[in-house]
Amino acid sequence: MEVGFRRLTEDDLPMLHRWLNEPGVVRWWEGDDVSWEAVVRDYGSANPDPAEHWIASLKGEPLGWIQCYAAADEPEETEPWWALGIERAAAGIDYLVGDPADRRRGLGSAMIAAFVAEVVFALHPGWTQACAAPFEANVASWRALEKAGFRFAGIVEDAEGPCRLMVADRPGSRRPAPSAGHAGGGRPPVRALGAVSGASDPPAGKGWAWSRREPRSSLLPRRRFLLGVSVVPSVLLACGRGEPASRGGTPAREVPVAERHGDGRLGARPDPAEMAPGGPEGVQRLELAQGGTALVYVPAGSGSGRLSPLAVMLHGAGGSAEDGLALLRPLADEAGLILLAPASRGRTWDLLLDGFGPDVALIDEALGRVFDRYPVDPARLAVGGFSDGASYALSLGTRNGELFSHVVAFSPGFWSRGDGQGSPSFFVTHGTDDRVLPIASTSRRLVPMLERAGYEVIYREFDGPHVVPGDLAAEAVVWFLGEG
Repeated sequence: MEVGFRRLTEDDLPMLHRWLNEPGVVRWWEGDDVSWEAVVRDYGSANPDPAEHWIASLKGEPLGWIQCYAAADEPEETEPWWALGIERAAAGIDYLVGDPADRRRGLGSAMIAAFVAEVVFALHPGWTQACAAPFEANVASWRALEKAGFRFAGIVEDAEGPCRLMVADRPGSRRPAPSAGHAGGGRPPVRALGAVSGASDPPAGKGWAWSRREPRSSLLPRRRFLLGVSVVPSVLLACGRGEPASRGGTPAREVPVAERHGDGRLGARPDPAEMAPGGPEGVQRLELAQGGTALVYVPAGSGSGRLSPLAVMLHGAGGSAEDGLALLRPLADEAGLILLAPASRGRTWDLLLDGFGPDVALIDEALGRVFDRYPVDPARLAVGGFSDGASYALSLGTRNGELFSHVVAFSPGFWSRGDGQGSPSFFVTHGTDDRVLPIASTSRRLVPMLERAGYEVIYREFDGPHVVPGDLAAEAVVWFLGEG
């Protein structure tokens, strides 16, 4: 099998976030921060840490994340290695396999071997060895390293159990293997410089969850994740949080219709040629397939032989349809604006968990129901949201630009670009004191990206935290209706 590698990019962050929130991973991180905000902070380009993050792929499909770094750059963590004969010019590696169905198939060892040969040694002539230190109890992990050509160097004591230090020497310069030994004593415990059994590769890019500036707290998740995944039963890996089930005849998701929405594309369209009859006014609850729900707010007088603008508003992480509706509800009556506010099936939108699918299907069904009942103006159709909902709106909006004429993003965290369709216009706001999604690593980067992609963007910064100021919400509605 041929495993390829490319550097981690901003577009990979949603995928990496999903991997880090996979149930088998969460089990081992025990409360460590794997939120979207933390992924942006720790893996985004704004993090200056010199560790290299790569995405491994097999047959063109992402397989996992893998990283390499100079061991000497982490002296507090790697000092015990020197007593076991590891050279100061050694590199450390860490990796994970993203999809539980790809574990225990020999892909982890193949990925490690290829990465060490093609990246660690081929691209870094000064590195003489590659090292990893999984827990000794994680037999599958160090066996995978053995299969990849690593040898046992010795035991390194860690506060949470002994770790088995494994090393691979640069071809042609192999030193005599020192006798396996034991390192620890009064030295700082090594924190997770290990590979997981059957886990996948780490992403490439600047910054990773274990910054040299905060070596103890940031390195801790690395071992729990990479070394723990391999011992989680496959049945656990296949359930919870909407994660894919294992392969071998089992459907990848519980909701078959979601498979038809994996590209983030919506099929529902308004038909102004057949004026919808109109329906009840006020707040209406839509009961959708697979237990999904959405709220519709219809201002008085909507219908009556005229087309109305519609805005799909998406709540933030942990929010509800009511939260989405509240974003523009105080402005809807005066504007004559119909609002559609779906509730995500999980704790946040599918793109941030397991990729596009069930939530796209839910929104598509809700839109179809609204289009069938209310006369919607196809030239004035917006998608918007707050926080995670804003990120989702950006990502859906560009994939469905021939449907959505406008996109409103209040304090977004990322944009998954995808294959752009149409040419929607954008209205983005963000607070300069936002501590949830810091502006420097989010909107101040996203807006130039949108502009470089050829989109027209209205951008408003305000003095404040992670909120939606009423005056900017009102400006967004005027902008939406005025441009249509």
